[in-house]
Amino acid sequence: MNEHSRIQARVILGDIFQEGGRLALARKWAAVFSLVFLAGCSGICIVDAERSSVYVRRDDGRFREVPLYVGENGYATLKRSETHSFILRTISFDGKELSRESMPLFLTGYGGDEYAFSDNGEKVAYVESIGFSPLHRLRVALAHAPNDNLLPDGVCDNLRAFLGYSVFWLSPSNILLYANNSGPFHEPEKRADICIVDINGMRVSLLPGYDSCGCGPILLSPSRRYLLASEEIIDTRLYRLHIVDLDVGKEVFVITPRGNEMEAHGAVWCSEDEVVFAVDGVVYTQKVGSPDKREVFRVHPPCGIWLYAVDSARGLHYQLFDKRSCPAKKIGGWRVHNIETHVDRKVTGEQITGRVLLNRKRDKIVAAVGR
Repeated sequence: MNEHSRIQARVILGDIFQEGGRLALARKWAAVFSLVFLAGCSGICIVDAERSSVYVRRDDGRFREVPLYVGENGYATLKRSETHSFILRTISFDGKELSRESMPLFLTGYGGDEYAFSDNGEKVAYVESIGFSPLHRLRVALAHAPNDNLLPDGVCDNLRAFLGYSVFWLSPSNILLYANNSGPFHEPEKRADICIVDINGMRVSLLPGYDSCGCGPILLSPSRRYLLASEEIIDTRLYRLHIVDLDVGKEVFVITPRGNEMEAHGAVWCSEDEVVFAVDGVVYTQKVGSPDKREVFRVHPPCGIWLYAVDSARGLHYQLFDKRSCPAKKIGGWRVHNIETHVDRKVTGEQITGRVLLNRKRDKIVAAVGR
């Protein structure tokens, strides 16, 4: 099941169960669907933005391999094995395997955003269900012992999100947990949706979140100081984009797109103070703090567009799909458009189907792909 299908399942199931107030059950079923994570024609694609080179490494076996993090010398992946365990590997950009480690099967679906490894791969933070209740807990553990929680009792062990979580490492000792909530079940006066956990001092900072159906972007800026959090605009298919300064713990800017529709991957960070977003097939950039947006380029019907990343050369990596049929049907594979020169080219015929990650220099892009 690719990323389009997972998001569709989450939205559809949310609609089905919302009337009865059972979005938590909908989330569980969406997670069950995401378990259909078979390899097929999938793989990992590595793009070097400076050299304009592309390398694809195909999956083998039944289960897919997903990228975890990207360093300066290589990247790490996670894959479920035939023996009901995980295989954690680090691989150089030229394809050489640097390390391999077996891990307990501590997650059910491993293609989403509800877990993250630290930059050096030593620790993992993930959200765990508490029995059959709608509550969850955050676990932080050493990668070689993921079931041994480093957080003491009472720290982030009473979480509630109806539409999933996003987990990020801000630094070697700080984790950001974002809870996706929406509609009548969102009670901001009773619950903060943004948690920042300092695992050294075991301090937890709480910030209010935003109403979201779980499909809009939740993204960190390149320096990880700013959070872009989407808010569903009622009775529209648009998202209001909130910029939160995590250093001071408050919102500093809001982008309110005008038009009819934004896609699930409708916005990405262009730089530390600039956002790229697409409305009705038109791609814009806008500086944080500026009321003005600039048109970059546009696509024409029947194409829809998903945005994934902006590299160090100001290349916007994106993908088109046919809006007249199942959104999983892509057109033309992975493309890149230079925001300054407007040179647009095809990167590869591979289709992005999962996580898209960059290194700190933003000159290496690693993504889960398929056909």
